[in-house]
Amino acid sequence: MNAIKTTLILVLSMIGTLALAQAVKTKPELTLESYRVISEIVNGKTVENFAKADSVKPGDTVEYRVKASNPTQAGLPNFVIDLPIPSSTTYLENSATNAASVAILLASYDRKKSFATPPLKRKIIKDGKTVEETVKPNEYTDLRWIVRGQLKAGQTLEFKARVKVK
Repeated sequence: MNAIKTTLILVLSMIGTLALAQAVKTKPELTLESYRVISEIVNGKTVENFAKADSVKPGDTVEYRVKASNPTQAGLPNFVIDLPIPSSTTYLENSATNAASVAILLASYDRKKSFATPPLKRKIIKDGKTVEETVKPNEYTDLRWIVRGQLKAGQTLEFKARVKVK
């Protein structure tokens, strides 16, 4: 009887370990890079160049680039990428991009308590009545991309968003 119990425990442990191993493989490797956006006029056209954002000053525009990579031999299903907007910056409207159209972009103005598709709305009380107002993009505190489908083996997707330093 003890041998059956021990075998059953070992089998259940192995199943749990395999399930955990599968769970670990369901998330991509994420890297975040930040670049200072340098705009200049060349032959009458605005050209953007980028420099690592090792140091920034008020008024600078910074572009965050999040890369999601799949180093495994199997596809990774749906996943979420969160990007907090630092409190020393403000999000620049419509600057968030996603790799092709594989992701749904959501934003939050309340530090991840709620997310919705921009433009964000909130209910406030004005003159004793509950009214809905549009949240200004410079009030966004977090961005979230919900990636649909499979991230193929060896594939990398890039997501970008810009902020202005206060």
